[in-house]
Amino acid sequence: MNYLAQVFFTTALFLVMFTNCTSLNAQQYVIYDKSIPAEQTCTLKHSMAVTTRKFNGKTVSWNKPVIIPAGEHDFVVDYKWDKPIGGNRVERQTAKGITVRYKFMAGNVYTMWAETDDFSKTGRVIFKNDTEIAAEKERERERVEAEYKAMLPNETTEPTEFEGAWKAVVEGWSPTYISFKGNTWQYSEGSKDQKGLFIISNDTLKLIRLFERWDGGEWKPDNDYRNAVSEYRFVFEEDGGFLLTTIKGFAKRGTFHKEQAQ
Repeated sequence: MNYLAQVFFTTALFLVMFTNCTSLNAQQYVIYDKSIPAEQTCTLKHSMAVTTRKFNGKTVSWNKPVIIPAGEHDFVVDYKWDKPIGGNRVERQTAKGITVRYKFMAGNVYTMWAETDDFSKTGRVIFKNDTEIAAEKERERERVEAEYKAMLPNETTEPTEFEGAWKAVVEGWSPTYISFKGNTWQYSEGSKDQKGLFIISNDTLKLIRLFERWDGGEWKPDNDYRNAVSEYRFVFEEDGGFLLTTIKGFAKRGTFHKEQAQ
């Protein structure tokens, strides 16, 4: 199985495992009006600093997730928060009877937040649409992932000028190792190993990280697509070693020299 097939298969396996785990820890919610069809409701969560005292004029006491009807609603909210101000001291901020109106969309999840204006000492309530925030994050993740996958070269065994195993030694630091085979690479520093594919463009080396592991354990796919690509300017020195100057990503210390075959 080549690098690309391995990374996508392993990623899919981890997603299935994660989905199964989260379904076992589903949070219980209070239902405000059981006569309302589920498709006409939404979920309202509360930050730890707020408590809803009235909902559409009716007295309640909510500081946990509640299923409410979709549509526009009126709230009366109390706010209490111990704000750290340094020196192991806190400033208690409170506000009672904050009134607010908000329109909710069916099927969405919201969180009610509140904050105090430090200058006027007045409180205000904020609603965050967690569903839309999550959707926007997913759209951005998909965009970054698509760009990442589009740059992946086909794996090849054609050797380059970097072919072989290399080692860098910097005084006061543990040795670092990098090896190249075809257009694949593996890097080791301390207890952490990384591997992936690379692209050479003029004097620039782009390392695309696909997998990483700790303490020689199991290789795991790197799904942090935004930070999975490092770029370096490289120079081969007179003694045959090469030096990488970081353009983007994590720095590689010292000049790498070819390791002698044992």
